[in-house]
Amino acid sequence: LHLAKGTYLLDSAVKSTVSPLIFIGDDPDRANTVIDGQGKSRGFVLKGTSHVFRNLTFKHCAIDASDTETYHYGAALYLDADYPASAVTTQGRAGSVVSNCVFTHCQKATAGGGGAVSIARSDVKFVDCAFEQCSAMRLPAMLRVLTEKYTVLQQSNRCCCHRR
Repeated sequence: LHLAKGTYLLDSAVKSTVSPLIFIGDDPDRANTVIDGQGKSRGFVLKGTSHVFRNLTFKHCAIDASDTETYHYGAALYLDADYPASAVTTQGRAGSVVSNCVFTHCQKATAGGGGAVSIARSDVKFVDCAFEQCSAMRLPAMLRVLTEKYTVLQQSNRCCCHRR
């Protein structure tokens, strides 16, 4: 799905079990294509593999304390490959890629990581992404990872994390 530059207001999260889903901002300036949760909505809750997000800004995505969903982490993105519980490895599976994206002012009202993004049972690569003022219960918290293999690559000095 190619998104023209502009601001896309969310009243509720985009949820899907279809994969891959591809969201690309047509303008390479990521500030020009904005997914705005308006402080009341999550961004995306996706299962499956090979999702792509490129040239986007996620802002004001939020999970409040009354959110009783199973997926209560990751205000902007929750990515879960949804493998059977016995298959905890992602080896040989196509991973998702998030590139040239900004996550700003994304928050969850309860404690724990994943103010901006939560990854479960997935291999996700972040390339040239920035995390700015994301929090969980007003504490800095941008990323929550529940997987044995993940890659987070950052070409700026705001975030750098890599584990294989």
